[in-house]
Amino acid sequence: MLADFLGDSPESVIPIHLLRQGLCHAWISGNVEKPVGAVVQSTSVMEEPWAFGDAEVIWRLLENAIGWWTVNVSDALARPLGVVLERETKGRAHNYGDVYYTLARAAASFRAAEVRRLKTGDEPLMARYMGTPTWAGSEGFETMAAGAVVDGKLVGLAHVSAVTERHADIGVSTLEPWRGRGFATAAASIVARLVRESGRTPVWSAGEGNAASLRVAAKVGFREVSRRVYVSLADD
Repeated sequence: MLADFLGDSPESVIPIHLLRQGLCHAWISGNVEKPVGAVVQSTSVMEEPWAFGDAEVIWRLLENAIGWWTVNVSDALARPLGVVLERETKGRAHNYGDVYYTLARAAASFRAAEVRRLKTGDEPLMARYMGTPTWAGSEGFETMAAGAVVDGKLVGLAHVSAVTERHADIGVSTLEPWRGRGFATAAASIVARLVRESGRTPVWSAGEGNAASLRVAAKVGFREVSRRVYVSLADD
């Protein structure tokens, strides 16, 4: 019910996916079908919960969450929540933009000899790359991935990290020694095409300071559609 309340949008793909796959903790205040405040905290990335609704309510809900240090909220909610955080902690709130891109047309095609689509048989490669015993891709979308394979080793990966009925969020990374060779762009273009073939809109999100990620998105054809904000307490 909370996932339905959030609505299927580029900004809600990840928390909806977490809720529907049972990969998070969630707290709400009010009616579950229409809460006045909600916090969704991934069990694997506890530091950055998503929050929705009233700032005062969100603060009370955050008292139940452990391990967080920044909160992802709508642009309109950033200032009210910052005021509450400063009042309650006597610290200073800091905002950092979270940029959302979508791809509304065919993805630009990029190629690299080392980059190919990854399929079910490549799961051991993907698991080793992610540092996990097995590949834990989005349910039903395990093969919506592409990567750079060098000497039998995966050195870069693009894959669907979260999915809803209308959208699919693409996660991209490349190991440090192999960056700057176009692997991320080539892999991302393959996955973006696969997402569009599934009838969904590809989504790309990155921090406003992550210039490399945003450049890759722009090359493939993604365009900015909205922003959320990470609200945290400054160290100084």
